Amino acid sequence: MKKLSLLSAVFSLLLSPLGFAAQINLGQAAEYNAFVQNNFQVSSSDTQGRIAVGGNFIVKPHQYSHDKTNAGYSVGDMVHAPGTPSLVVGGNIELHAQGGGLQIHNTGIDHGTAVYSGTLVNGHKIGSGTASKVNKSELPVDFDAAFKHLNSLSDQLAAMTASATTTPGANASLTFRPAVPSADKVYVFELTQEMLDSSYGINIEGVESDALVVFNVSNTTGYAMKNYSNGGFCKTGDTGCAVLKLETVKFNGVNTAGDTSKDRNASPLAKQVLFNFNDLSNVKLASNVFGTVLAPKAAIHSTTAPIWGQVIANSWVGNAQINVGRLTPRDDGTPDVAAPPVVALFLAALASLLWFRRRQLFPSTAIVQPQFA
Repeated sequence: MKKLSLLSAVFSLLLSPLGFAAQINLGQAAEYNAFVQNNFQVSSSDTQGRIAVGGNFIVKPHQYSHDKTNAGYSVGDMVHAPGTPSLVVGGNIELHAQGGGLQIHNTGIDHGTAVYSGTLVNGHKIGSGTASKVNKSELPVDFDAAFKHLNSLSDQLAAMTASATTTPGANASLTFRPAVPSADKVYVFELTQEMLDSSYGINIEGVESDALVVFNVSNTTGYAMKNYSNGGFCKTGDTGCAVLKLETVKFNGVNTAGDTSKDRNASPLAKQVLFNFNDLSNVKLASNVFGTVLAPKAAIHSTTAPIWGQVIANSWVGNAQINVGRLTPRDDGTPDVAAPPVVALFLAALASLLWFRRRQLFPSTAIVQPQFA
């Protein structure tokens, strides 16, 4: 029985999965400022980086605007990637406005390019750059594969245990501090609608200067924010709806939210802060966003407040300026604990079994158990 128990234990060890450090990367979305699976609709503003849209890219006057005739949008004025399209569209490019239109840039003031696989509506409204029709198979993005990966990543992050403490701070701010250091410098915090409704900013403390901080934004209680930012967007009891409202984000006491001095026009927080909206179907961005937004299942609605980071969504409606900035990936695959070689484990198991067998055959003989490094 002992031999069988040992054999079972050893083979369980051999066959068990090894624990790996968190692998966090955006896959095909990594090169894009905005990455949307379905439609992307705007009436004004711009995205400084590249955009990829699986559905239709629509520029049209806002339904509640006093100006029902003009709408304009600019893409890629901070892109420095000659030869690559600044705008990728799996469906139509639709420009519905008498005045305004679409400006496509690349490498500073140079004219950029767009590729689409549907129909170009009012193509004469493209004031800068060119648009070319291609077969869907020729698009540089596989949206189905990309969002399969992004949904899996969102699920993975949502399942990570929050090893941090959260305390209310002065002036209605929240302070997040990890309970213990993280070997892979990835920290996870929970951010509920109740917490956001009672605060205007967050302080991230006690983490490395190059740490990645993940906020899992949820609304499991169906809480409707009473703050003015909600504007009736989420109804009481709707657990699939959330509002993000943060006026300030401090990293180890330093307000780097809008600091672009070291990296052109990119906020440092775009690289290090990720807001994960897992399993939410409707999200409102009601203030400045300092960090990258991962909401692959959500229809995002935005105000005009700017976003300092990448945006990933199921669909988009809104006029927020999306400023250039990329999340720094964590995908080195380094094991949390050094994994012993399988061959060494097998040899150790075999030697142990032989020792037990010899002990059964020669019970009166003193046997010294082999020592393995």
